Amino acid sequence: MNAILIDPSDNVVTLTEAVKSGTRVQWEGGEVDARDDVPFGHKVAILDLEEGAQVIKYGAPIGNLNGPVARGGLIHTEQLHERRTEQVLGAEE
Repeated sequence: MNAILIDPSDNVVTLTEAVKSGTRVQWEGGEVDARDDVPFGHKVAILDLEEGAQVIKYGAPIGNLNGPVARGGLIHTEQLHERRTEQVLGAEE
């Protein structure tokens, strides 16, 4: 295994080692082929996600996608409209 699914409701896994595109990403209960080179500690989509979809990690939304990400694709902060600051400030849209 080279990834961890933190919560069963998550739609991403977190890599426990860097992988190259085409490498099988495996976690307890699932697997997907990486579509990109993914650094250690980064997120990979375990479902096809559309633009605007919530990214769920730790069983909670961490942001909405600015564009689609295919199953096995790298998700990084530049692709997310993050909601944490808005939630803290009470300025949710």
